[in-house]
Amino acid sequence: MQKFSFYSRFSLFLIIVCGTCTYLGLKASLFFLNDRFAISHIETPPLFSYRIRPPTQQERNQIAKLCSAPFRYLGQGSQCYIFENGEIILKLVKFNRFRQIRLPLFEGLPSFLQKMHLAKQELKNKKWEAFFQSCKIAHQELFYETGMIFYHFYQGCELDLNVTLIDKLGRQYSIALDRTYFILQERGELIGPTFQTLINQEDFQGIKERMTQLITLLNTRFERGIADNDPALSKNAGYLKDRAIFLDIGGFSKDSSLKNKEIAQNELNQMILPLQTWLKHISYN
Repeated sequence: MQKFSFYSRFSLFLIIVCGTCTYLGLKASLFFLNDRFAISHIETPPLFSYRIRPPTQQERNQIAKLCSAPFRYLGQGSQCYIFENGEIILKLVKFNRFRQIRLPLFEGLPSFLQKMHLAKQELKNKKWEAFFQSCKIAHQELFYETGMIFYHFYQGCELDLNVTLIDKLGRQYSIALDRTYFILQERGELIGPTFQTLINQEDFQGIKERMTQLITLLNTRFERGIADNDPALSKNAGYLKDRAIFLDIGGFSKDSSLKNKEIAQNELNQMILPLQTWLKHISYN
């Protein structure tokens, strides 16, 4: 039997190591180029379930129609991956952001490491519960104001529908909607591009109407005693054809003090002033 020399064995070892490193490096590069999207991040057992009632047959038919065409990757927020299909947005919850893998041999770790690990998991749990409660508030009290079409935070055979996703790299996936938490919303245009278009068209009446719609939207939130812990209008609010809506639904919480007109007015002024300043600056230039 022919024996391999030391150099032959060493060369084979180097080839295997280099090949493995190249494969893992390529896989990691594609993962980051794909905005860290992975099916495993959205198909995860739920932490909480929320359902007011099962979907009606009419809702199933509507969702089947809306999801008949593929959804293309649009971007991601801190809590969701976002896909678009024409005028519809599909938001898929990023469970990986809230899940912490239990360390092997956890019981054998020093107590301070156990405490650090448990504290980190507790923080993730609190973030999830805050996000979960925010989505419930949006569904129950700001459904129209968020352009929401359907809300699914329940895992079970209710829809029996698949949807095709196309990721940032153009790869296609077919996923079962019942295995995900998702939100369907009407697609709104950001505030900046909306006003820029109106300014370019010198449509000053349109600017006034859009500003009124935005103020009405904010006042509705105040009147219902709902706070937003990320109130940046430039990225979290936008416009449909007929109204302003909240694009981001992940930062809502209850705050009855906002029902006070003076407090609400101060809040409104702080939020609108940067937009008014920007509009004046852009108009004069």
